[in-house]
Amino acid sequence: MRIKFLLPAVLMFFCVFANAQIRVAASVNETVMEVGEEYYLTITVTGPPNDTFAPALPSMPNFNVYYGGLNIASAVDESGSYVPELHYNYRIIPRFPGKAEIGPVKIEYLGKEYTSEPININVYRTGEAAGKEPPKQAETKKAASSRPVVPRVSGQEKSAPDIPKQQSYDDVFLLAKTDKKEAYVGEQITLTTTFYSSYSLEGSSLYYAPAIEGFTKEEMDGDVGKTMLAGQEYLYNTVETALFGVSPGIGTVGPSRVEYTASKSRGMPKLDSLLGRILEPGSVKSVPLEIGIKPLPMQGRDKTFTGAVGEKYSITASLDRDNIEVGEAATLTLTVRGVGNLKMVSPPLIPEIEGFKSYEAAGNSNVAPVKGVVQGMKTFKTVLVATAPGEFTVPSIAFSFFSPTNEKYVKVNSEPLKIKVIPSTGGVDNVISYGGAAQGPSAKAYLTDINYIKQNAWVNKFNLLLFFNDLGRFNLIPVLIGAIILFIKMLSKSGLLDNPVIKAKAAVKGANDVETLSLAVTRFVKDKTGFSMGSMTTKNLVAALSSKYNVSALTLQTLEDVLNQLNAFRFAPAGTVNALEFDNVKQKTLQVLKNLEREIK
Repeated sequence: MRIKFLLPAVLMFFCVFANAQIRVAASVNETVMEVGEEYYLTITVTGPPNDTFAPALPSMPNFNVYYGGLNIASAVDESGSYVPELHYNYRIIPRFPGKAEIGPVKIEYLGKEYTSEPININVYRTGEAAGKEPPKQAETKKAASSRPVVPRVSGQEKSAPDIPKQQSYDDVFLLAKTDKKEAYVGEQITLTTTFYSSYSLEGSSLYYAPAIEGFTKEEMDGDVGKTMLAGQEYLYNTVETALFGVSPGIGTVGPSRVEYTASKSRGMPKLDSLLGRILEPGSVKSVPLEIGIKPLPMQGRDKTFTGAVGEKYSITASLDRDNIEVGEAATLTLTVRGVGNLKMVSPPLIPEIEGFKSYEAAGNSNVAPVKGVVQGMKTFKTVLVATAPGEFTVPSIAFSFFSPTNEKYVKVNSEPLKIKVIPSTGGVDNVISYGGAAQGPSAKAYLTDINYIKQNAWVNKFNLLLFFNDLGRFNLIPVLIGAIILFIKMLSKSGLLDNPVIKAKAAVKGANDVETLSLAVTRFVKDKTGFSMGSMTTKNLVAALSSKYNVSALTLQTLEDVLNQLNAFRFAPAGTVNALEFDNVKQKTLQVLKNLEREIK
């Protein structure tokens, strides 16, 4: 009888899963992203208990994608039944700024195809947010993102995080706390959130991170284990987050939340074995927190402080080349190491280096928590373009950081570097140097195989006057041609056809690259003033134009902007200068040339 009773139940159980509807959903923890930062993509598949198939991701050329593993949980479907829920986790890193789309994710199951909705994402360069300067508070309130909490633990009992001692505790609860009640701007605050459960858990629980205001954050490793509270055994799972205050005031941490499914006994082991344990979904929240953020002191701060807060900072400098020619470039790399959030650190102040023009290039950071403390390194690269021959020294670079432990600023320095610059071996006629006004190679005669016809051999046989007379009313054409030729020769002798602004404007309009634009400006300045930009810094050129020709401040500022932008374009990574930016600087260049033509007398 028992077998007859169980058979329909078993058949019904398998029919439910066989007819279960597959649902596919894709989500990201942020829809506004920055180039080079790490974000999370989660593909959630709800349906039959089958983890042997994986979702087919769409083409994602704007991202680097890394698989982060599979977590299995349970969910309640529309009929009220429990069905498995698979969470496929990916780390994604945006590669380019602009609008990006994560297309539909596809799952094929039992001959059918299921897809998710596409996700639209806006990606900005580092430091930008929706086209505006980043706010002082690096994160604002937004929908909390979720990630799986590891539900299973080994039999080994571990030491649980500190918890207020009580006579009794709830069966399931969530506790959030920080290691500091107040901290300096940029100082690490460790937020520890621990989920406790006296029940066995079914599948993976979901942790929803709190909304935070006034902080940047770095996720750290958590912990999982068992502990005894008031004589009762609890499973616990800890999530740790490093917080860094971005401005003085009160920073807030909203409630965290965990959704779980508790597995409860029916009171009889045989009944549990026969019908299964009771699965009861639930959720718990932590209390919100407030942390005071103290301003950094002004005493002892100078220009060498660029935002570093922490301990044990150091700075080193290196050159990729220490022997170059005039017009060539060497890359100066500054490496800052220390204990703290180096992502918040700006480039060190580099003094003007004699014999070089300098342009800030790309940099990157490598930051990670080590034993609960965020630390790492950050590199800053600067391109040095040699403008004169000689032996030069890249001076020691000073770098200051604020030590919260000692409550004072500490200064460290890099070692000076030697670099030798020799004259260009290409020769003036062969090299077009950036910022120079060199001309192309002169023409040379290689063959003289033309035999000239004897001059005036036919003059005696040809009567010029009779020829023009026979032309009738057309005899004015040669006169007009001769007049035009004579007029052109007069213009050429007067120099009007060699007007530098006319030549420069023609070169700018036809320019398809940064070098051509730069050369047009360089030649214009050389022709109009005699100044050689190859041996002058931008500041020196602006000062010379102001003192000698009384050029207006607005024109000088525009010229300086154009030159700086051209320099930035020249040393930007390949493919990062778009057509719109290039067209804008072309128009700006044309305007500044017109203004200089009018004002330089």
